[in-house]
Amino acid sequence: MSALAEGAAAINTSLAMQDVLRRILNQTMQALQVETVALALIDNNDQLVFQAAAGNNFGKIPGSRIPNSKGLAGLVMREGQGMVVPAVQQDPRYGEVDRLNGVEMRGLAIAPIQAQGKVIGVLEAINPTNGSFDPDALVVMTGLGSLAGTTIQNAELFEQLQKAHQHYRELFRRQRGYDPDHGFQRQDFGSEPPRGFVERLQRRETAFPEH
Repeated sequence: MSALAEGAAAINTSLAMQDVLRRILNQTMQALQVETVALALIDNNDQLVFQAAAGNNFGKIPGSRIPNSKGLAGLVMREGQGMVVPAVQQDPRYGEVDRLNGVEMRGLAIAPIQAQGKVIGVLEAINPTNGSFDPDALVVMTGLGSLAGTTIQNAELFEQLQKAHQHYRELFRRQRGYDPDHGFQRQDFGSEPPRGFVERLQRRETAFPEH
C-alpha cells in the first residue's frame, strides 16, 4: 500500500495535463516494475485512444486505438474490472489490437481509469522485469487507476478554466482603454487636445481666479 501512498503524493503535484500523464506513467512503472506502461482515454467514438506511454518501445504506442469490443483492454473498459494476464499468448481473449502497433508482450496488467464511478480510460503495465507480477499487482493497479482518474479529471477542469480565463482576458483587452493587467489606461490625445478642452479650462480659471 506504500506504493499507492507514494503514487498519490507524486501524481497530484501538478494539474498540467502532460505532467499528470507523465507522473501517472512513472509511478505505475515504479510500482509494478515493468518494462513499459501506457495510458488510454475514451474518445467521443467510445474508443480507447492511447495518449501517452513510457519505457521500452513507448514511441509506437501513442495514437493507437482499441474499439471497446476488442481485446483485453476493451474488456476492461466495458466491465470496469482490472486484470492480470501472466502469459498473454496463452489467453484466447488477447488479440492483435492489444499489441499496440507491434509492442512485444509477455505479461500484461490492465486497470480501468475511473472518475466519479465512470470508466474514462485504461492503464496498462506491460512485461514485468522479473518475469512475473507480484501477487498484489491487481490491487496496486486498481488503486493507481482510481488515482489517475481523479487527477486527470481535475487536470481537464483546470485546462477548461485556464482557457475560459484567457478568453475573457482577450475580450477585456478589446475594450477601449482597458487592459486586464493594468486596469483602465490613460487616453493619448495626440498633439492636439480634444475639442472644447481649452474652453473648459478657461472657464475654470475665470470661476476660480488665482489670488
